[in-house]
Formats: sequence, structure tokens, C-alpha cells
Amino acid sequence: EMVHGTFGGRVCFVFNDNLASFIGDTAAYQFLQHKYGMESKEYTTYLYQDQDYRQFSKYILRASAKLDTFYQRLNAALPLEEKKKRKEAFIKDIVLNMDTLQLKLRKKPSARFEKRLPNNAYFMNYRHYQSRQMDFKQEFDKGFQGDLKAYIKFLSKKYPVD
Repeated sequence: EMVHGTFGGRVCFVFNDNLASFIGDTAAYQFLQHKYGMESKEYTTYLYQDQDYRQFSKYILRASAKLDTFYQRLNAALPLEEKKKRKEAFIKDIVLNMDTLQLKLRKKPSARFEKRLPNNAYFMNYRHYQSRQMDFKQEFDKGFQGDLKAYIKFLSKKYPVD
């Protein structure tokens, strides 16, 4: 939440929430490295969880784009029940294909959806918080070489609070 109070101006909420996620994740790595060391169980557990989450997020973002295409191509003249049936089948396919991901800690990510399929809000959440992560990472790595404080200072000048 501190990130939301630090950056402002004409920054859209998706940008701001993606940035907050990026800064929080990056700061967590730095905190764990400083407190426990890079070889610690705490650091490596977080690393594996984060790597799994990032891979899963990329999958969900790709699936979200495919879902958009599916909706655009769905025949508007179809009865509502048929549309719902096709949407459910499409989302079931997305869920089943999750298990092809090579995750370190969670071998069957589809298990979380055994009782209930994800809905549109689930996919939108990933867009809202994860769609810009690589943009921030590239900018951070290229221009700031791991100096999170310098990056935050740069961003606060670029996007000042009004």
C-alpha cells in the first residue's frame, strides 16, 4: 500500500498495482537475502514459490488472451445456455492444460479448481496485478542493477503524487 501513496499523477490503477506487486516481490527477495542469505531455506523456498507463481501467471495471462479471442468469436446468436456450455468447456481445457507446466513445488496446479472453475474475475485479476511485471523487471535490471531504492526514487520523480 505504500507504493500506492508514493506514485501518482496520471498513472492508471493497473500500472500502479503491477508496480506495487513488482516492488513488493523484489523487496521480499532483498529482505530474505539480507536476513537469511541466498543459500537459506527461507530464501530458496521463496525463490521456488515465486518462480512457480511467475510461470503460472504467464500461463494465466496467455489463457486470458485466448479467452478474449474465444469471446470475440463466440456467435452472438447462440442461446445463452449454449454460450455458457462452450465457455465452461473452454475454461476446463485451460485448467487441464495447467498441469503441463513444469513447476517446482506444485505438480498439479489444476487441483485448486477441482470443485470450482475459475471465472472471468480470476483471469482479470492476473491482468490487473501481473501483466506488466516483465516491463518493470527489464527496466529495473537494465537501469538500476538491483538498486531498488534508486528505482523507486526514479519512479517517484517520473510519476509524482499530485
